[in-house]
Amino acid sequence: MSSAIQLWGIMPSLLFFIREAAIGLRRSGLMTVLSLCTLAVSMLVLGFFLLFTVNVNNLADFFVSRLEIRVFFRDDITRRDKRDFHGVVQGFDAVREVEFVDKAVAWETLKQQYSGTQLTAYINKNPLPDTMIIRVTDQTQIQTMVETLGTYTAVVEDIVYGGYVTERIQLLSKWLRISGWGFNALLLLATLMIIVNTIRLTIMARHNEVEIMQLVGATRWFIRWPFVIEGFVLGVVGSIVSVVVLKFSYDAVAQYIQQQFPFMPLIFNSPVLWWIYSGLFIIGTVLGIVGAYISISRTLK
Repeated sequence: MSSAIQLWGIMPSLLFFIREAAIGLRRSGLMTVLSLCTLAVSMLVLGFFLLFTVNVNNLADFFVSRLEIRVFFRDDITRRDKRDFHGVVQGFDAVREVEFVDKAVAWETLKQQYSGTQLTAYINKNPLPDTMIIRVTDQTQIQTMVETLGTYTAVVEDIVYGGYVTERIQLLSKWLRISGWGFNALLLLATLMIIVNTIRLTIMARHNEVEIMQLVGATRWFIRWPFVIEGFVLGVVGSIVSVVVLKFSYDAVAQYIQQQFPFMPLIFNSPVLWWIYSGLFIIGTVLGIVGAYISISRTLK
């Protein structure tokens, strides 16, 4: 009963704060729009960076999972040489699967794939060597494996693997993971400072109202609440705008890239995307509230 009475007593003050916040937002029309744009653009930049990071990480994982070593055998070796070499390959802990591709089968497959070019009209005999395809579980061991297998020159003609591209992508992914936290922190700090200064200009424009409230004995929190509510509204609206623009922009760009490069493993309809969108909404709302609180607190000092 007492809790209900206390709540009923708080309602008039809350309604007053909300009404004052609405009046303040309406009076400071230009500054309100500026604050919204500042927050929305900052959240957009942060959102695009996060989406870029998760897609690069996903791309790195995709290439790593499909990374394989192709060993091309010399033509003058025997079956026993191949069997012995297979034993060497199986000795590596990182080996997940080994597949042998006969050169005759590979040649027939190639002719079928390029049936319209009539390869046999230009090439008299099979130019392909017997091949061993090695799939691994640990990409960090690939370089060591390639170097070790390359020493068997009596058996191996050449070794090919997509190591360079994968290493570059992994390096970029690692750099983004390490630098991402620092970049995000700096971006959030810069956004907060911009919001603080923008809202502070709004408060300075209403400095007379603040002074009058102080003269009539209003408490600091009584003065703060309307501005904090303004910050909350700015944070919510700015976050919604940024999330909506980000979602439709990302969907359009991702679909275009997917059409141009069908092999590109972009993230669609993943829980990760909704975590990012939800996180941006929460972060933007919190920034609006904190920015307003810092601004009015500095003014009241």
